[in-house]
Amino acid sequence: MLFVLRPEILGATYNLRDMFVNLSPELVEILTLGQGLDNLALGILLLILLSALMSLLGAAFVLLPRRWSLGLISGIAWVLVIGIFSDTVSQIVRQVAGQGMIRVIFVNQALTPQAAVVIFAIAFLTGFFSVHTRIQTRWEGIPQTQQSRTRMILLLAAFGFLLVLPWVVGLFLSQALFTVGLFVMMCLGLNIVVGYAGLLDLGYVAFFAFGA
Repeated sequence: MLFVLRPEILGATYNLRDMFVNLSPELVEILTLGQGLDNLALGILLLILLSALMSLLGAAFVLLPRRWSLGLISGIAWVLVIGIFSDTVSQIVRQVAGQGMIRVIFVNQALTPQAAVVIFAIAFLTGFFSVHTRIQTRWEGIPQTQQSRTRMILLLAAFGFLLVLPWVVGLFLSQALFTVGLFVMMCLGLNIVVGYAGLLDLGYVAFFAFGA
């Protein structure tokens, strides 16, 4: 923390912003919980206390009932995923709902508080009422013949979804998905042709796929 916020304390003569351009005064205010560099000790103390409080909450999380824990995990996960991948989500939303919806959900490539609350509530209710578990239970109770018919319908629906996917995600994401899919097919081909000896090549090409 001292190295990042106050390098001159350690006798350094460099400016970290030459390398870390986002190390702005606003970021320093966030890291010190609004105390700034003039009251750095109090900021670090508050950060330690906040970390201890979050640790206690994490430890108490295992004591919650299963439905509550599933709901909280689902809500937090969805908010984090949509917030982190806001660029990708915003492109999809722009293709589907237009620029007006982007202004409602995102501000400066970050989720608005209202959108975060709505996403959290929907995901929390989905996990709390165990929608996935109920669907799986009902699926296991269906006869085998009906399951086969339903699988065929789902496969056709998935194929139709893949056909319209380029119009949904836009040109950039379509190209990215095409490149990733190409490398995945290369991985499968290497593994099928070479067998277990191709697992080494499979790892190499997988790195290319992630990079794409």
